[in-house]
Formats: sequence, C-alpha cells, structure tokens
Amino acid sequence: MKTYKKSKRIKVFLIVLALIIVLGGVFIYFDWFYMGSNTFNVKSETSLDNSKYEDNGYWWGFNQNKVASINDAVFTFTYDNSNLTNGNSSETNPYTCEFYIVRNGIKEKFGEAPSNRPCNVLTDKANNKVYYIVSEPVGPTDDEGKDITGRAKAVLYTYSYNETLNEVTFEGSETAIPSTDNDGAIIRMGTSISNNGDIMISYGSYDGYIAVYVKAYGDTRWARYVCLASDEGHSMMYNYAVIVNPQKFYVLAVQDWSHENKTYYQYAKLYAYEGETLPVTYADENPISSWGEWPVLSSVASSEGWTQKMVIDKRGSKYENAVRTEELVYIDGTLHIVVREMVNYVKFKLMHYTYENDELILKKDNFGSFTINARIIKYEDKLYYVTYQALIGKIKLVEMETGKLCFRKFVGFDLSGNIYVDRYSDNINVLFIQQRGKVLLFNLQ
Repeated sequence: MKTYKKSKRIKVFLIVLALIIVLGGVFIYFDWFYMGSNTFNVKSETSLDNSKYEDNGYWWGFNQNKVASINDAVFTFTYDNSNLTNGNSSETNPYTCEFYIVRNGIKEKFGEAPSNRPCNVLTDKANNKVYYIVSEPVGPTDDEGKDITGRAKAVLYTYSYNETLNEVTFEGSETAIPSTDNDGAIIRMGTSISNNGDIMISYGSYDGYIAVYVKAYGDTRWARYVCLASDEGHSMMYNYAVIVNPQKFYVLAVQDWSHENKTYYQYAKLYAYEGETLPVTYADENPISSWGEWPVLSSVASSEGWTQKMVIDKRGSKYENAVRTEELVYIDGTLHIVVREMVNYVKFKLMHYTYENDELILKKDNFGSFTINARIIKYEDKLYYVTYQALIGKIKLVEMETGKLCFRKFVGFDLSGNIYVDRYSDNINVLFIQQRGKVLLFNLQ
C-alpha cells in the first residue's frame, strides 16, 4: 500500500512538472514569435570584439556611456584587457580602449588610449565634437602585482567629426582629474554632456564623498564640487551623471561599502545641485593636499547646496548586492530614475521614478521578473523603455505611455549582461555586452 501511494505521488508530480514545462514552453514560444509586432526593425547590426578576460572586462561599468552618435554616425569603443596575462594594469602594462565609428553597419577604428577600465564616450551634436573620457593608470602595480587603481587619472580625448567627409580628426587630450585629485574610484566614474556642450564627470570616493568636475563649453578649466555623500562614511559609487548646465546637475549613486570582508550594495541616493548656491572652485587653482598616497578631498566635502534623496533603501536585506542603479536621464525638463531590487538570485524588481519639485514620484514598478536592465530614450515625440530580459535573452522596446511592445530581439542569455543606449539621439542605437560572449551594436528604424 505504501509503495502504491508513493508511486502515485511520483506520478502526479511528474504530470504537474510536465504541464509546467509544456505551458512554460508554449508561453515562451508565443512570447518570442507572436506577442505584439515590431514597429521598429533593425537597420544595421555590428559585432564588436569582447575583452579577452571577463575580470574587469568590457561588460563592467553599468553606469557608463558606451555609445553616442552624431546623426547616423555612431561612436563607441572596444576594450582590450589581454595584458592581464602580464599582470594587472599599470602605466607600463595598461589595457587599451580602442575608439570606433560605425556608420551604416561598417566599423572603423580611429584612435585608442591606455586604460585600466572601460571608458565613456560623449558627443556634442551642436558642435560636431566627440569626447572619450578614460581612466588611465599611473605608476606601477604593487609588489604583489595588484591593480593600484588609486594611481589613475581621468583623461579627456577630443575629436571633431566632419559628417560630409565622414572623417574623425584628433584635436588633443587633457587631464581632467589628476591622479593626485582622486583616491582611485574614478574607474567607476559617470559622465554627461549638456545640450550646450558642457561636460560633467562624477565619481564616488572610498572616503564618503562624491566629486563632480564640470567644464563649461568654451572654458579651459574644470570646476570642482565635492558633496558629503554619506553621514555614515559609506562609499557611494557607480555614479550616473546628468548635466543640464554648469550650475544644474545630478548624480545617482549606489552604496559600495566594504565591511568585515563583505561588500554591500543596499541603497541608492540621488544628489541634486540646482542653482547658483555655491561659488565656483576651479580644480587647478585649488589643489588638494594629500595624506600619504591619497588626497583629502573629504576635507572640503559639504552638503551645502545639495539636495539628497534616498531612492531605494534595502539595508538589512539578506542579499549583499540587493540594489543596483539602472538609469538617470533628463528629458524635456524631467529627470527620470530607474533602480533595481534583487528579489532572489534570478528575479528582480525594477522601479521607475521621476524627480519633480524635490519629490520622487513612482511611475512604474512592474517590468517583469526576468528584466534586469531598463533604459529610457526619446524617439521623435515619444518616450520608450529599452529593457533586457536575461533569462529569456531578449531586448525589448516598449512605448512608455501605452505599454505597447514595439520591438523585440533575441540576443542571448546572461544575468550579467548589460545594455547601453544613445539616450539623446534622432536614431535608436543599442549596445549589448555579455560578460562572456557577444557584443552587438544595432540601429533601429
């Protein structure tokens, strides 16, 4: 009798399991091939080389700008870390960012720079300028061959673009943030450019402050602002940056705090600087004194002039990496924010907020359990979500107001994969980078 009951339970279990598999397969099949129709189609698709090693590889830096454009010319880069074979990055053994222009699906390399992490790329469409901002290693590794990221500087490479001739011309480079002005965290820097061509670089330090460097268009100097990011001394890093003008800019940062052999990512904050509330301090005129190898920017950090808002707080979660930031973009006078909460190791919850009149307003909190990335773009007169569903392996384009699915593309499965978009463009350009595997750049029309 016991054997009969046991076999019956096993039979019921197998039937239920089979039904789940069949229904799940039917859902995925219809989701892939029948649900909705593509309003947009792929105009061109370009494969780029991934980094040789996934450790600090091309996929790293979810907060960075890795694709930008001027009309139909798309600017991006590849990241070669094959020198890791010889030890971690240093001035004599750097990795390399290789600069590319892609037009009509044809890619062409036009420059490169030494680096210790992937870089950022920005375009000034009004003045036909292209900027690459690179974290370059300075000095050797330590005695054990470890990567001394503190010995790094942020370098701005400037190019002009002639659309008629499709020519990119190097104009020069400059050190935006010297190695003596940061504690190594510039590897996680975020960047932004205003409609007028003002450039912003922001990074969070290991010492509980956020530094912002602003170069107004036409100026030759970098203004420096230092915000006390955490009263608890937590490092707030992986900064997303948005600059509207030299006196109005925003930073979205996530906790990156090491404690008792663990690193916590459990809350994210918005830092808003709006209006002429503080005098301009130029970095080259006010060098920071150093203590040992590290600068003491914390000595000039202040909360004055800044508005700080907690966007998501999951401290106490059983997951150390409970929170990640996904998006910060300023469109038509509205600041949009997307953050992500880990529900379990394969399920995530994304939330979209707007920041209006010093308040955070929740706009959407249901992107689907499989969605791990969400970006926001404007195309013509509509706003869209660009999302990546890791376990289904698809990138989707969804109209924000109506929820209409306008495009989907299968690109592959990767829980560490990231998508990057050209947010301020007349074209839709999406860059997909797997931790291991493919790198795809595609343009939609």
